Amino acid sequence: LGIHNIALCITLFIIISKLIELPNILKSQKLSALSNKLKPEINCITKKYENKLDYPLTKSKFNVDKIYLLNKYDIKTSNSNFLMVLIRLPIMFALYAIIQDVPRFVPELKLLSDTEMENAFKLGAISINDVPGFNLNIAFIIPIIATLLQLIPMIINTPKGKIRQQQKITMGLSNAFFIGMTFFFTATLPVACGLYWIIRSLFDLFTSLVCKLYFKNKDLDYFKAKSLKKANKIRTKKGLTPLNSLL
Repeated sequence: LGIHNIALCITLFIIISKLIELPNILKSQKLSALSNKLKPEINCITKKYENKLDYPLTKSKFNVDKIYLLNKYDIKTSNSNFLMVLIRLPIMFALYAIIQDVPRFVPELKLLSDTEMENAFKLGAISINDVPGFNLNIAFIIPIIATLLQLIPMIINTPKGKIRQQQKITMGLSNAFFIGMTFFFTATLPVACGLYWIIRSLFDLFTSLVCKLYFKNKDLDYFKAKSLKKANKIRTKKGLTPLNSLL
């Protein structure tokens, strides 16, 4: 494209790849918004069987009620955060390999002068080939920003109200793992990899906030109608009769 700045190319690459992923991102955000709106109903079911889940029959009834509620809105559980990290890490490691020898993968760079080549790897006063490490230097701001951008969504998405102690411990350990992993990788890999992490996180945060605002005033009937429309679209393609409701 004639763009001789690696940091800008990484940014454009992420924007294009995230736009390709956008339908799945929006689907995930919609599911998250619906799950939050269903919490009162799920809590009612949980309270109904509170202190009775040690009995197999009662536990079975609890699971049936919960599954009935989830199916009513076509909710499928997933480990989206873990999957996103699994997708993100291989790309970051591939990016690391490319950054080690960019001219090998982009032969056009060999035509640049030494000054132009140096500028191609600049991100302000930082070279994207630099490794921040754990010492105080100008590049150290990259792992700090990357870690903060990992922390902000966790604070925003922390469940409101009372949660069980076991759930609180599990969430705390999970968050600590992701935060620690983000800081370690962005501190020990070149700045280019940290930049990749930061731009992706900014895009995710932006889409998350926009979706939260959009779904904030949508009631459960809206989600129910959307799920029914989706189910009937699939049934129509299969030549089946449309449903009046999911259950």
